[in-house]
Amino acid sequence: MMLTLYYRVLPLLLSPLLLIQALKVKASTLRLPEPKGVRHHQAAASQSDKTLSVLIIGDSAAAGVGASHQQQALSGAIATRLNQHFNLEWRLHARSGLATKGAFRWLDKLPEQHFDVVVISLGVNDIFSPISQRGWLRLQQQFLQQIQSRLQPQLVILTAVPPLEHFSALPQPLRYCMGLRAKLFNQGLMQQVKRNANVMLLAIPNENGQLSLAQDGFHPSEASYQIWAEAIASACKKHFNVAEINQYQKTA
Repeated sequence: MMLTLYYRVLPLLLSPLLLIQALKVKASTLRLPEPKGVRHHQAAASQSDKTLSVLIIGDSAAAGVGASHQQQALSGAIATRLNQHFNLEWRLHARSGLATKGAFRWLDKLPEQHFDVVVISLGVNDIFSPISQRGWLRLQQQFLQQIQSRLQPQLVILTAVPPLEHFSALPQPLRYCMGLRAKLFNQGLMQQVKRNANVMLLAIPNENGQLSLAQDGFHPSEASYQIWAEAIASACKKHFNVAEINQYQKTA
């Protein structure tokens, strides 16, 4: 309770300074483009007859900002790893600046279809908006229900809000306070995920406690995309019992 109170009160006390810093960051931060490359693809696996369909939804990180090409970004890295074990059909729907409300509205316009796995990267743009933790968690729950209803996935992988206290593009104390706000949002998200079947929360893995960033100091580097994709692919393989499939193929 005291920790939650601290998370809420400190940014409020510093809000005039934080607003000035946020406006300066928005005006001065290097703007990297979304990388070129395909955003949907089908590929057959050489050693498996199991098919997997994957939808990646999200913001600029999902769109691969910070990578030189989609092949080196999140979608390409996930596809490379999963295609070793599955006949893969994947699709990327992401854009810079997308927040949860925008993703909710976008998905509502899509025709109902099925994906085995839905990967979600949202939250950073919400953190920098006036939305409260409670309001954000309400939107997240509505979004999850919408995904379950329209896409009927077997697995939903929610990516936690990244540790903004490591984002070098943010000056202090903005960096510290946004890190606190991200932790507060993640605390609620962790509890919410427990109430949803077939939904898991994944923190972006880092090396030696540090998040490797692109040259803008804000988005993941290509190395981070590879680590992130490996964690997602491992979760998919575990959920769909890839080891058992491969063992069956070896003994058949």
